[in-house]
Amino acid sequence: SHDMNSVSQFCNKAIFIEDSKLKAEGSAYKIAQEYLRANMPKEEKRRSSRDFDYFKSIGVYDSNGKKTTNIKVKESFSIRLKWKHNKDIKNVGIAIFREDGTYCFGTNTQIDKFSISKDEAALNYSSPPLAPGKYSIKVNAFGLSDMHPIEFVDDAGSFNIVGSTPWAG
Repeated sequence: SHDMNSVSQFCNKAIFIEDSKLKAEGSAYKIAQEYLRANMPKEEKRRSSRDFDYFKSIGVYDSNGKKTTNIKVKESFSIRLKWKHNKDIKNVGIAIFREDGTYCFGTNTQIDKFSISKDEAALNYSSPPLAPGKYSIKVNAFGLSDMHPIEFVDDAGSFNIVGSTPWAG
């Protein structure tokens, strides 16, 4: 299939065939990401790396305001973004995914009415229902509308939720 959303959603494993040769095999999410990277235009490939055009920094901060990669279960945290070119960015979206590629949740500064300054924004998460494990962050910056993406960062960082969960099920 060429529909990587369906592959990620409905399959556990996948293979990537290119020019009639097996290029990769593994989890559906990882193969879908590899397929998308291999088939995106050069300009987008460069932007999906950690070498940001617009962003200066993207970081996770604990409830005390300290930059970290480890957040305790049910602890509030924020994701802070700073960018270089302030005049174009009007909205910033953040999505959080589990290590296996499952989408957990996301928001943007317009939907949740977070204010952005001329060169930074912080999206705050109050006691998010995340189980222990590793999570990745994807970020998208928009201009005048959601139809005008400025920069998409597929690998904007990662963090761990640590501790035991107070729920079972």
